Amino acid sequence: MLRSVKVVLAAPVVVISIVALIFLIKYATVFWLDREVNKAWAPLNAILETRYNNVERLAQGINAFKGEEDGQAKALLDAAKEFTTAGKIPQKIEASKRMEALLRNFFMHQNESLPGLETNYDFVIARRGFQVTRQLMKEPLKKYDDEVVRFNAYCAGPINGAIAKKLGIKHEGLYFNEDGTIK
Repeated sequence: MLRSVKVVLAAPVVVISIVALIFLIKYATVFWLDREVNKAWAPLNAILETRYNNVERLAQGINAFKGEEDGQAKALLDAAKEFTTAGKIPQKIEASKRMEALLRNFFMHQNESLPGLETNYDFVIARRGFQVTRQLMKEPLKKYDDEVVRFNAYCAGPINGAIAKKLGIKHEGLYFNEDGTIK
């Protein structure tokens, strides 16, 4: 009789211990996956910073070519500053989206708005820098997106999602297209 009482008393302790262990493993996995996303962001962030450092040279080339301050050049400089001052990954990604849209628009219409600009040395160097960083971004972009997908797949369940929410960790969707452009 005494033996069955011990077993009955020990059973809830074992169940609680197993539940606590499962919760601890899930918590650690969410934390680890978040760290992997942040590690994947670091090289991409470095490339984006290098890429947007080229904006100043591009703006100088535009302004020198026109002989006055240009509105497009100012918008590009403002967007580069926004990226530099952005804090966390989501803010940096939003700033990158704006910057990439401005750059794409500028390079698509540069011959119309500033014919002959391609003869300006600063412009040529900046454009080449953008081409190089576009190529350098491809692998880190894929790695970052893969880590975001892995994090989101794990946190799709209600328990894992609740743990991530409680920790304040969130990585939404894919941020980059396959060609390296930011969505």
